[in-house]
Amino acid sequence: MASNDSQNARSEPSAATVPEVGHDVVDRTPTAGNSTVSGTSNTSADESAFQHLNVDYEDHDSAIGGMTPMTSTMSLNSSIYEFVEENGRTYHRYKEGKYMLPNDAEEMDRLDLQHQLWLITLYGKLYLAPICNPHNVLDIGTGTGIWAIEFANSHPSARVTGSDLSPIQPEYVPSNCQFEVDDAEDDWNYSQPFDLIHGRALVTCFKEPATVIASAFKALTPGGYLEFQDIVLPMRAIDDTLQGTAINDWQTRTINAAESMGKNWKLVGNYVQYFEEAGFVDVVETHFQWPLNTWPKGERMKTLGRYWQEDLLRGLEGLSMAVLTRAGGMTMDEVLKLTTEARKDLHNKSIHGYLPMHKYLKVLFPKIQARRPHLICCQASACSPTSAPDGSMTYMPNYYEILGLPKDFQHESDIPTQTLRSAYRRALLQNHPDKTPLAKPSVNTKGSVYTIDQIAEAFNVLSIPRARAEYNKELKLQNGSTNIGGVQGRQAFHTGVETLDLDDLEADEAQGIWYRSCRCGDGRGFLVTEDDLEEAADDGELHVGCRGCSLWLKVLFGVIEDDGQAGAGPETTGDMRNG
Repeated sequence: MASNDSQNARSEPSAATVPEVGHDVVDRTPTAGNSTVSGTSNTSADESAFQHLNVDYEDHDSAIGGMTPMTSTMSLNSSIYEFVEENGRTYHRYKEGKYMLPNDAEEMDRLDLQHQLWLITLYGKLYLAPICNPHNVLDIGTGTGIWAIEFANSHPSARVTGSDLSPIQPEYVPSNCQFEVDDAEDDWNYSQPFDLIHGRALVTCFKEPATVIASAFKALTPGGYLEFQDIVLPMRAIDDTLQGTAINDWQTRTINAAESMGKNWKLVGNYVQYFEEAGFVDVVETHFQWPLNTWPKGERMKTLGRYWQEDLLRGLEGLSMAVLTRAGGMTMDEVLKLTTEARKDLHNKSIHGYLPMHKYLKVLFPKIQARRPHLICCQASACSPTSAPDGSMTYMPNYYEILGLPKDFQHESDIPTQTLRSAYRRALLQNHPDKTPLAKPSVNTKGSVYTIDQIAEAFNVLSIPRARAEYNKELKLQNGSTNIGGVQGRQAFHTGVETLDLDDLEADEAQGIWYRSCRCGDGRGFLVTEDDLEEAADDGELHVGCRGCSLWLKVLFGVIEDDGQAGAGPETTGDMRNG
């Protein structure tokens, strides 16, 4: 039973019950600065925490008011199996001993609370995958089934299945929801593929999570999503205040004991690798944090900290009792003493600890593309339709085309960061004009609109030199060309983008802009602002895309240093660079 869900029969908390919180910490969208793509390291997760967690030295909790964690009291249906009793707690009977957290009423009360914590973390959402009209959905490690039940209620046309080792789900559920006792590490034998497979807080569940991820890959429909939301162990701190504490001793002992039983609870950081090895593409990873208590600044962080503090206060014993008595060499009384001391630290605001949260979103494209997980496209120079398993034709664009960059940019060894940022913003505005009243709708040359996720993924890869180099290498291999990046390729490039000086453009001094007409008919198709020039000052050149078509210009300019201050203003002489 994964520690992700709670007993719906007792009450059905929903997103509507989540306290109103501020939005000063984490962006609502996966395209925010705390979202990354394949290969994210723990370092980026730490950087996300340093960005969002700030100590509240004033030491008051007015930001969370009178918030009280929700609980529920109705009885559960646990008569299907006789559970295993051990040290005052109960555990699953099916495949006894495989999952080491309890399944009794006390644990389910904690999971009710944790479900609310997840909802607050995701701003009231059950999932972040951009699914539309799903027909078949699976929730692995469903626990008491509240996620599956709420999903079924909100998607009445979908058939939702929840699987778990413990049959503790409620007796009365929506007609489109069902539960089964199953082990996700066994072979999967579902008769129908799934549009969405969901898993939450699975860190303590599996001995070989890669096996589960590989099974999920095979069980998804082409274009289906696998979304994992999980915690990263061990807890850490933004400074050294966690060292030498009882709570740190508790987590170290518990994690080590689990590992001695063959369960490595520190594998969440490897999920990206497992997903790509299984064949998934378009990997998105988003970071969140749960503070140890209300030590950080900000209404949202204090709310998350209050909930996580209460979650731990209720769960310390259940999380470690079986592990420490079975493999940690401790008695029941010794575990109770350890958790009592650790519980005191949960109230200590001088300990600046937090639990990193990672949300992994994977999309399964047609399997012919899944052989190369970093690619969306199978052709470098001219994308073409590919055949999906069902025989239909699926067009798969490459990252350059998604951002509206000329195909010849693939041969450039270096693309200015400002150029990529401009292309990213331009792609968002053209494909999603509702984001600004000034933008006009646009459709790419293939007659479709790219999603925000596609645009963000393209920018994330192309803006990182190493990732872009690897991507270009894959494009070269797929294209089978022997001169990509070579002399012939570069000669071809210069015929595709016109290069000119800034003083070749018309100037509008009143508005502080430079412009030039485009042969598509737009009188100010190519538009350069002072902000654009300042942003590209270090490069001395600027790539400008036409607002109405796919043509581009390369504009050269210089920056005069005034009394040692760079960036005093653009110099309209294309042959002078930074001086």
